[in-house]
Amino acid sequence: MENNDKNSPTSFSHKLLSHFLLGSILVFVICLGLLGGVVWAYQVFIFDEGTGDIIVVSPDPPPEDTPEPLPVGVDNVNKTVAVFGTDIDGFRTDVAFVVNFNSITNKVKVVSIPRDTRIEWSSAQQLALKDARGYSKAVTKLNEMSAYSGISNIKSFAVASIEELLGVSIDNYVIVSLDAFRKIVDAIGGVEMYVPQNMYYVDPYQNLYIDLKEGHQLLNGTKAEMLVRFRSTYALGDVTRISVQHLFLEAFANKVLSP
Repeated sequence: MENNDKNSPTSFSHKLLSHFLLGSILVFVICLGLLGGVVWAYQVFIFDEGTGDIIVVSPDPPPEDTPEPLPVGVDNVNKTVAVFGTDIDGFRTDVAFVVNFNSITNKVKVVSIPRDTRIEWSSAQQLALKDARGYSKAVTKLNEMSAYSGISNIKSFAVASIEELLGVSIDNYVIVSLDAFRKIVDAIGGVEMYVPQNMYYVDPYQNLYIDLKEGHQLLNGTKAEMLVRFRSTYALGDVTRISVQHLFLEAFANKVLSP
């Protein structure tokens, strides 16, 4: 039987996830599949910076004679999340974008940040790095910050720098590995899209082997990784790669929302 209760937890979860996926046209994978859950999970999970663990916050159940409160409506959801895609080593953030979901305006806003964006480290960041590593950095690329500071410190370094760069406050962040990216694409049965050009690139050091032909095709996890990582012959480098990643995520969202 169809559930017409718009205030039910199931209806709320489905509606929130749909909002995220429908509005998302941005970079890198997976993340779209994760973002709907991120907004909900932000209310329920806490990331422990000290241990790197995810701690589930379980509120005390209401007394038996007290009716359970209705779920919070989507009208007050307004969250900004930073999403990072790491390289094969797991500590360089080669993909970075910021997503804001506002249920009042029913809009998702996405900003992609090129991995080679020049970042000037703050005095506090330089001092913290020197205390931890014995050296400091004044200027680096964005994707290098987590390599120097450690991926577990991404909030104090890369996230804080993005907040300063964009002038926004970030509520939480998501880190997506290449392995997770491939598995999520395979889990939905692949993504159909038009590959805009022939893509060929080999880098044994990164275990990166890209060989895609131009044309409409079904991309599994491995081929999708090739698409989103390719940039070697783009005249505009990361700028074009981000555009292609946007096309992929739009196709990804369409697949997830299809019957």
